[in-house]
Amino acid sequence: MGLLFFCSALFQAYDGTVQWRAANDVFVSSLAVLTASLLVCSLLHQAVLRVLDSRLGFLAGPTLAAVGVAVLWPSLAGGAHLGAVSLAISAVLTGTGSCLVLLDVGRTYASTTRRVCLFEALLGTALGSLLPLAAMALPVSICCALAICLMYAAAIGAHQANLHSKGEPRGTRALGEVLPAVTLGRLVIGAFILGFATGLIRYLYSPQADSPSSNQQAVWFFLLSAVVCLALMLPAARQRQCSMSPYYKLVIVLCTAGFAIVPIFEINSALPHLLFTVGYALFEVVAWVIMAEIAHRFQYTSVQVFGIGRILVVEIGVIAGVVLFPSLGVQEVEPRLLVTIAALCVISITAVSQYVLRAQDIRQLESSATEREDEGGRQRDGGRQRAETAEDRRDTQDDCAGSPSSANCGSNTGRPEDGRPERVPLLMRCRIVGAYYGLTEREIDVMHLFATGRTAARVREELVISAGTVNTHALHIYQKMDVHSRQELIEKVAAADLDAMVR
Repeated sequence: MGLLFFCSALFQAYDGTVQWRAANDVFVSSLAVLTASLLVCSLLHQAVLRVLDSRLGFLAGPTLAAVGVAVLWPSLAGGAHLGAVSLAISAVLTGTGSCLVLLDVGRTYASTTRRVCLFEALLGTALGSLLPLAAMALPVSICCALAICLMYAAAIGAHQANLHSKGEPRGTRALGEVLPAVTLGRLVIGAFILGFATGLIRYLYSPQADSPSSNQQAVWFFLLSAVVCLALMLPAARQRQCSMSPYYKLVIVLCTAGFAIVPIFEINSALPHLLFTVGYALFEVVAWVIMAEIAHRFQYTSVQVFGIGRILVVEIGVIAGVVLFPSLGVQEVEPRLLVTIAALCVISITAVSQYVLRAQDIRQLESSATEREDEGGRQRDGGRQRAETAEDRRDTQDDCAGSPSSANCGSNTGRPEDGRPERVPLLMRCRIVGAYYGLTEREIDVMHLFATGRTAARVREELVISAGTVNTHALHIYQKMDVHSRQELIEKVAAADLDAMVR
């Protein structure tokens, strides 16, 4: 948000002048550095987490961004020419600083509930749409100061939130879940196609940005984005269990409508660009909540998820769409080609919503591991019983007793003939351990969610129970299993001898 606000101040300061291109270069260069920084941080995620967890590490990002803004501050205040060296230094510092702030904020949302994450993401997008309007009315010096303040406010807020969540299981080494490769592929392909279409429509309507009249179009875009996000905040705040599926459907409607009306308005109206860009802004909100869900539940650090995820969702597809026609040497798009592009984009977006990244895929990603494993078991077994009963297991073990290979015969850990152990699904492991210690079905559900790294708030949301009920179940689990902390519980489940427990 701070980077967007700063670049909005640049565009306002040099609107209608030859320096407008220089301001645009700062924006593009900062995004390029941001992309590179996200990639590097994702590869060095453990080191980045150590930096952010250090005493003053959370201030590294806003400080770098502040220095990057300060480099151009004198030139902006005096209306002087922006030198190439100053532009490069500012882009590197603001891009790197924004990367660290983004990753720290993402880490904060990885430990919140889906409803809170959605509500605050919509609120942040609405504020991010309204704040650039202030850059059109305030002096450039004040805008630069506000951009720096926004960076520090985001970093300090994220740091305080992370301090409050120290006792939650995100600080422990949870067993976690494995994100299915098919689901990951659907997310990547869907995000790339939507991003590519966004870059394409930005390029088609980019000539209008060189004129001072582009301010009026920018105002409408920012206002419409803010209105849409604010309107969606009310249902997001009121619903107990929220899903990204309805919001994703709205994204598809807006993006499809944006390209569908291109043949009507052609290049003379900004309405197609407006609709599609608002739709993609909403898609960024959906993607942010999904990334928080993945970082919270699966076996990846928040730096990995928000680093790689942000690159895939926002950067790669958009950049590819923007550079396509310039790389092909196409300077102007004829009306016939424009209609063809619009038709292909409508077909592509429809295909994505129906065959690649469907609403049901998002619902499946949001579903609990219990539901996914039960559904997967039904599919694998073709409607047959997915697990043998305890009596069947005892009979099998009796038949195998005394055999030299009895360690591998009928083992609950599912060892194949070559003797290599096969991983037991986490849900099955929790059921066996829970039955051994005399846990109830609901206590087993709570233990399973704790083992995957859910916070108490997430357990309350997924099981639709009160906070007091969660605490009561947790107390009973600790007493029956003779553990004293969430980490001890996770370690005990991971180290359990399942073969001994089912005998």
